Amino acid sequence: MSTKPIDKQELSLKRWLKNLHLAGTLWFILCVSFILIRGLRRAGYDWLVIFSLSGHSVVILFMLVSVYLFALFRGGKTVDDGHAQEHPLTSSGLYMMLYTGAPLLGAVAGLLHMALFTQTTNEFFLSIALWTFRLTFGAWVILDPIIASLETFTPQGRLHRAKRLEKQKAERLERQRNRDALLDLLVEKERENEAIWTEALTPYVPELCDLLNTTQSGWQEAEQRAAEIAVTAWRLGGLACMQFLHQKALAAYQEKHPNGPIADYIINWWDGIGAWRNPNAV
Repeated sequence: MSTKPIDKQELSLKRWLKNLHLAGTLWFILCVSFILIRGLRRAGYDWLVIFSLSGHSVVILFMLVSVYLFALFRGGKTVDDGHAQEHPLTSSGLYMMLYTGAPLLGAVAGLLHMALFTQTTNEFFLSIALWTFRLTFGAWVILDPIIASLETFTPQGRLHRAKRLEKQKAERLERQRNRDALLDLLVEKERENEAIWTEALTPYVPELCDLLNTTQSGWQEAEQRAAEIAVTAWRLGGLACMQFLHQKALAAYQEKHPNGPIADYIINWWDGIGAWRNPNAV
């Protein structure tokens, strides 16, 4: 079975994108925190006051959730994503660099804005933070979904999407066939076991029926004989075989005494033999 050779350049690109993603996400969170803290301080809030979820705080909270979703679903993708053929642009290395580096590009845009427009030193960090916020929000929340959606409508995108869905359907059908085959095998195995158990345990069924009619004087002998039969059933087929014999014995007793109550002593006699447990025991 052939395997795809490892491309060192591709691995290097993956590591570079991962580091860029981490740096960009941390920078974005830092800028959003700066905007939040500055806004609250200008509003007169004390450092120890918990900010209320209103106004700008709602936007900040929304952006923090967006950062989490980005890191979880989008930021971890690399150029070898399974949808690369379906999304040739958004899965390309250059696009991923621009996408993961959006917060840092926002910082550069803020510096350029400072260079072109004279501002006070007090507004320097705010300008960088705001441009980081704007560019990141535009890239992650607005542009990327639009571009990814448009890709799916191209002839190439529709073709590869149809192939992917067809492959997924074939895989589901194959898994279903495997489950059905396994189920059929288990049913056939159970039938074979029941045939073997019926042949081997039939002589014990009427004996167990008679033991259920035991009196107080013969209780000890009945319990000992029932335990010997249980051991035979356990050795033949384990707990399932014991349950099979138990059901057969009760059915035979009911057929023999249709109007009488059943005193199921077997569940007590067999308690502790093999994996048999008395369901009424505390």
